[in-house]
Amino acid sequence: MEAASFIHSGFTFQVEGAVLPALALSHLVGKDLRTAERLLDRIFLDLLMAAQDTLGPTIQGGPEPPVFLVQADETLSTRLQEAFREMTCSIHLVSSNPAVESLVRRLLSSRQVTFQVVETLEGLHRLPPGGLVLIDALNHDVNGPMPFLQGLDHLVVRSLVEAKHPQMADTCLQEQVIPVQVHPRNGFTRRQAAARRLLEHALETALFSRYFDRCQASHLRWRTHLQIDFRPGDPHVTATLCFDGEERVLRAQDLKRDIPWGAIPSIRFQDVLGQESTKARLQGYLDWLKDPHGEPGLRACVLSGPPGTGKTHACEATAGEAGVPCIMMGGSEFLSQWYGESERIIRETFASLQQYDAAVLVVDEFDAIAWARGQSNEWSAAHQSSIVGTMLRSIDLLRKGPGRVLLLATTNQYERLDPALVRSMRLGQHIHVGLPTAKDRLAILQGLLKGLADDATLKEAVAMTTGLSPADLVQLVDRLKQAAAGSAEGISSTQLTAALFDLRRGEVDSSRQLNPVAKRRVAYHEAGHALLAYHLLGPGSVEHLTVIPAASGGLGAAYMHQSESIDLPDADFIKKRLAVLMGGRVAEALSNPGGGPSCGAENDIEEATSMAQHAVGTWGLDPDFPMVSLEALTHSLQQALAPRLLERIQVWLKAAENLAQEELTRHQSSLEILVQHLITAETLHRSDILAILTKADPFSAGSKIESSLPCS
Repeated sequence: MEAASFIHSGFTFQVEGAVLPALALSHLVGKDLRTAERLLDRIFLDLLMAAQDTLGPTIQGGPEPPVFLVQADETLSTRLQEAFREMTCSIHLVSSNPAVESLVRRLLSSRQVTFQVVETLEGLHRLPPGGLVLIDALNHDVNGPMPFLQGLDHLVVRSLVEAKHPQMADTCLQEQVIPVQVHPRNGFTRRQAAARRLLEHALETALFSRYFDRCQASHLRWRTHLQIDFRPGDPHVTATLCFDGEERVLRAQDLKRDIPWGAIPSIRFQDVLGQESTKARLQGYLDWLKDPHGEPGLRACVLSGPPGTGKTHACEATAGEAGVPCIMMGGSEFLSQWYGESERIIRETFASLQQYDAAVLVVDEFDAIAWARGQSNEWSAAHQSSIVGTMLRSIDLLRKGPGRVLLLATTNQYERLDPALVRSMRLGQHIHVGLPTAKDRLAILQGLLKGLADDATLKEAVAMTTGLSPADLVQLVDRLKQAAAGSAEGISSTQLTAALFDLRRGEVDSSRQLNPVAKRRVAYHEAGHALLAYHLLGPGSVEHLTVIPAASGGLGAAYMHQSESIDLPDADFIKKRLAVLMGGRVAEALSNPGGGPSCGAENDIEEATSMAQHAVGTWGLDPDFPMVSLEALTHSLQQALAPRLLERIQVWLKAAENLAQEELTRHQSSLEILVQHLITAETLHRSDILAILTKADPFSAGSKIESSLPCS
């Protein structure tokens, strides 16, 4: 395409021909090409602003305003040529003069075009975009009203006039005129060469129009950016338009989704292992859905609890047990980057439920869309308010619907939900799905193992898996099945212990190896924890010991037993628990009298400090400190009590360290034996630990009672 020159804001812009179509393909996809003039204004202003920021003093100091040369880089020019080669153009010549037809064919003989001659203007408005219409002005009145839109928005229209009489065209159409010499006397003249150039330019414009229409239909646009180059003393500022590639432009209607027809799930309540209390709470909704004469409207409930407790599974089983369709959606599926799109998806989803006589809508991770409006940041407050408002309105409308709809929402963060959503008459019903009890774990393990383990192993597994979620139990059983693959004897207690330890420890960091000195120090640290827990909290309080580095960062670990029951710890228990935490540090010091403990007790000191702070400043267990709650005091009072609080925390920690020192010194021989076994085996389980310590100190184990308090 030919270059063009523009005057804007007192500056001259000389624009290379390839720049104009590239700018349109970059900024006008989805818009009308008639806005191209406004696009140029914006580009010129942006270019002036960029030049002012980077070259302001230099430009202002020059004798004359510089001329801006806007050119295309080589990649952009090549891509534009390739785009034109992809297109084909149809030329419609409106003429009844065979000489004119012969001339046009001769002038365009080097181009691959589809040529058609018609004698009237009728029917041209039905031509597809991107065509070139040539009108013989000697035979048709080009000044009259045209039956189709002129310009790039539909067709490229040019008029052929005699080179001697170009004034035949109206002044406003002069730029659309191609002067030709139909009967040259001296062969191919300069006027015909100029006509060929104008025809090829019109043809390129038509090809661009067709390519632009293809990009519009595919929602594709070019990515470009301008680079400014200016050299002192040069009267020109060069701006290069660079090609960065193509990308698809998403529109709001592109994201319109069809809400699928809900299918009846195949799972039933019998497939939900354990969770007896949850299924009992859902039974009322189940009876309502099954009753064809049940009261129409909406019933809703929120199921909350830790991750992996089977909330979504129970919701799906409710629909399957009732035999009604179930629509499963995640909270994030309602969210969209387009303004107003999230609200539309909510309205369409809830409106689709009106077609069912009975149905269940399950919104998983409900907090992703329904978090409280008061928790919004400033930039997202209006958006979140609009989403929650639409949700409230949709729920209220569904309550008046003709069918029976059960809305079940699941979340791990019930406290984040907006109060207006979880009030009565909306999602006011709340079911907490907690970690499985011993009875639930037994039912889950029996259902998953299906005869692979005997009753004794199952009972042991139930006792050892306190605190695990159903998802954790599924993962544990998968490990057990892999370990017992090909064995006719089923799952043994040893395999159960090893699989449970692997699950708790996580991935092993095989890239890190402990040298003998570090391994011995880590073994003393973990054995110190275990020995103090054995004597202070009960023989069965330690589940596992290891000196194998984990991918999570720990060089070793001591896993404590978590009891099924809940109790309230008193000052005596907390002091013993603090001593257990300090046991690793003290054991290291005993093993290295000259050097003392290492930096490996960081987490122990952090946990012990937090526990001592709560004991003194929150739980009121220190008789020498005011019985107040620091969190309830004003900031100034907290600062006033801070020195005294730090002093009492140090007293508790020092007392715990002394208790640990006393116990480990008394049982130092047992500590040495346990360390040697741990260094050799690298991992010890509860049965191993009990056997070692009972043999090392047979008189201490009989007088101890296993603690029922949680130790983590």
